[in-house]
Amino acid sequence: MKPALIVLLLCGTAAADEEVAPAKPPAPFRWSIGAGSSFLLFGEMSGKRTHLDGHLDVMPGGRWGRWGVATAVRHVVISPLADDALLTTGVRYEAAAARPRLALALHGDLGVTLGGAPAAGGGVETHLWIAPKLLGPLAIVFDVTAHLVVDGTEATRLVIATATRLSFAR
Repeated sequence: MKPALIVLLLCGTAAADEEVAPAKPPAPFRWSIGAGSSFLLFGEMSGKRTHLDGHLDVMPGGRWGRWGVATAVRHVVISPLADDALLTTGVRYEAAAARPRLALALHGDLGVTLGGAPAAGGGVETHLWIAPKLLGPLAIVFDVTAHLVVDGTEATRLVIATATRLSFAR
């Protein structure tokens, strides 16, 4: 009996006090709005590869953390102006950041062309702040995207594009 009692007492030792790590502060509200040009690598229907491009990203912060909303007007035809474009909205996840200089985000989008064809896709968006101390929120945004545009049997296409935009972003 005594050895069993000793083993029982040794197994039931008091737990050491655990230090509680301080809570992380909530993520701040962030936004980005910009415009620029895009270059279609694959999937152009108009024959021209250069188009206009714009975006608005909102990351509410707080309990949403790194998640946000991404909206964009992609592949706007230059001549005739706005003859075709892809309007998208979706989720955005900030995958990495080295603020105040760099932020990398992934986005998944659903959208529609001006002709009414549905589209789905996503991409990688990189914000590079030019000179945060001198120019404040001015950034260059690089966006690489792929969207499947479903437009009947003959015109369904995979549009792979790159975009470069000048943006105001926090």
